[in-house]
Parts: sequence; structure tokens; C-alpha cells
Amino acid sequence: MPRPQERDHHQWRTLLRNGLFLLGLSGLLLSACSSSSAPPTSTTTTTAALSGFAGQPAATILSDACGATLDTTSLVASTVYATPLKAVGVISMRWTTTKSGNSGAVLYLGKGALRSVVTPLTTYLRGNVAYWTTNATPPQPTKATSLAGKWVSIATTSPNSGIAAPSLSQSSLQGLLANCVPPVPPVKGSVSRGGTTPTISVSVSSAGQVQTFFVATSGPPYIVKTTITGAPTGNQVTLLSGFNSQPAIGAPAGSTPIDPLLAAG
Repeated sequence: MPRPQERDHHQWRTLLRNGLFLLGLSGLLLSACSSSSAPPTSTTTTTAALSGFAGQPAATILSDACGATLDTTSLVASTVYATPLKAVGVISMRWTTTKSGNSGAVLYLGKGALRSVVTPLTTYLRGNVAYWTTNATPPQPTKATSLAGKWVSIATTSPNSGIAAPSLSQSSLQGLLANCVPPVPPVKGSVSRGGTTPTISVSVSSAGQVQTFFVATSGPPYIVKTTITGAPTGNQVTLLSGFNSQPAIGAPAGSTPIDPLLAAG
């Protein structure tokens, strides 16, 4: 019979690997994470108890922070890649993630630009000519002009669903929070008192990569910033904000299914 902690870690790892919606996971993860409505226990950190939060072990801080962040109804994640390592790599992206869907804007090297709306059954994309020519998966150079500047819809059952795969992965933030189940023991850093939100840092180092989480020590223990160095896509900084305050996201008006557009001669 596996211990509760082992079951929790296996559940987190499986859900994050599958790339499900970040905030759609909250109901499934409440058994593994601290909840704002749960009574205080030895593993639950409430707002009232945060005065001593920074003094907790690194693993406890990271677990409570991931739980609180995943338990939000919405948030905004803004990422900048300081040194993109791929010729068609992402420079920056900003995602609004909610329980109803996710909306994002992504900028690529080579001036590609993409707007995305991701819902459970359909992904909607609106890219410029550079995106469709170079950055799409796979690129669509012969169709770039006809696709550019319009919303196209891609159903999960579409034979062209691979084009939506990057948006599904980016919007779920699965890579960003994969270390919520750290492969090695996390290490606690220093308390930062600069800025508007005091934080405590927790780092996870594995396979040449280092991810540092900056966790709020005032109010709910949200992850408000994370940095990654040594990643194949380049070093990155992500700021998380707007917790529980983003409007619901729906399908954009006037979209066109992508399949007939790509099939047209």
C-alpha cells in the first residue's frame, strides 16, 4: 500500500505530464494540495498562519505554494525567454488561464506573432504571416497569406490537431509547474522583502536545469514568480498575477474551421 505522499506525487506527475488545463486540475488536486477552505492542519498553510511560513521546510513551502496556486479560479502568467536557443523559439508569451478556457499571446523569433484561445474541445488561432510561414507546427508557407489575420478553429478531432499542440502545452503551464513534484529535494533560499510582495525562494536542480519558485509570504502562498536556467528552450522568467480576478474566456467570434482552408487548392 503506497504512502499518501507517494500517491499524491504520482497523481501530480501524471496530471502535469498529460498537459491538462492548469486551473481545470484544481478539483482533482485538492486532495494533494492545501485548500483555502480546508481547516488548518500540520500540512495546510492558511493566511493567518503565514507569519511563520518562511520558516517551514522547503518541501512544505513548495507543496503548499503549488496547492494554493492550482486552487485559484484564474491567473495571468507572463513569460520572457532571456536567451531562446531555437531559431524559431518563443521570445515571450502571456497567458490568462481560467476554468472555462485559456487565452494567450505568443511572440517568436523571426517576428511571428500568435493569439490563441484554448477551450476543452477546440483551439482557436490567429497568427500573422510570419507565424504561419515559420512558427506553425507544421509550417504552412503556401497557406500563410490566406490564414494570416483571421481566427481559425481546430477541433480536438481534427486531422490538423497537431497545429494546436503548442498552444495546448503552453496554456496548461505543465512545464512551468512540473517541479511541483520535484525529482530531488528542493532547497530553500532567502526571503526577499523588495517590491510589493515579500517572498521566500525554493529551488529545484535536476539534469542541468535550475528552477526557482518565489512564493508569497503575505496572504495566500501563491507562486508569484519562477525562473528557469539551463533549459533546452533557454533561460526564462515567469511572473504570475491576477489570481482569482480574470473573466471567463469563450470562443472568439467569426472563426473558420482550419481543415477546409488547408484542403483548398
